[in-house]
This record gives sequence, structure tokens and C-alpha cells, in this order.
Amino acid sequence: MALTLGGYDRIIRHRGNGIEAVEIVWHPGTRTPKHNHASRGWAWVLQGRVFEVRNGKKLYHAAGDAFLEVDREEAHTVGNDTNDLAVTFHVYQPELQMDMFSDSELDIVAMDLSDISEPNHFAPFSATQLSPHQARND
Repeated sequence: MALTLGGYDRIIRHRGNGIEAVEIVWHPGTRTPKHNHASRGWAWVLQGRVFEVRNGKKLYHAAGDAFLEVDREEAHTVGNDTNDLAVTFHVYQPELQMDMFSDSELDIVAMDLSDISEPNHFAPFSATQLSPHQARND
């Protein structure tokens, strides 16, 4: 499957008091750019399956799994290489800050990106800030 850089939806559920909570809807064939975090981060897979490439190795996280996000010392890529929708929930402390990097050859091999026709194409994700009313589903 060819992966599109970006194209996933980020829904900010909470931001403030040093914490950010984000729901990410991963459409089939989407992925993040390679990035790190300047904050501690935790992620839970709510639906489907996502992959994570870290240090040239591809790991899978399925519904019910949790994983620690990388810190400033490491970088990773997260995405959905399935034909089904996936949903993850992330909590960062302090609020999310990221640096982005180019994919290494090991990353490309691990993601099996040999079929990407436009490796520099970037479809930005959408970020939605919910009102307190929407976040509570009132």
C-alpha cells in the first residue's frame, strides 16, 4: 500500500494546564512525518491497528494496546497501513511540541515505501479544537 504523508485528522480534546489530549483518526494509507516530541507522551489505540517505525524497526499496535511516545532524543513515524480506519488517543505533558525530520533509508525499508510515487507529497492533517460543550458531548 502506498502511504500518504499526512491526511489524518487530529481532534484536540483538551489543551491547558500543561496537558494536551488529542484524538487522531487515521484514514487508510496515512502516516505522520518522522518526528520527535519535546514532551512526555502516551498513546492508546482505540480502533483498528497502527504502525510505528522507530530506530528502523516497524512495530504494530492494535486496538487495546498502549505505547509510549518518543521523547526529544528519538524520532518515530506513526501511520495506518491497513484498509480500515484506525483511531488513537494521545496525551502529552507539557502540551505537544514536535521537530520533524527526513525519513532515513532504514525507515523507508521498514515502512516498505518502495511504491510511493510522490515521496515529497504532503497532505496536511486537519486539527480541530472542540468547544468544552462538544468535548463533553452535551
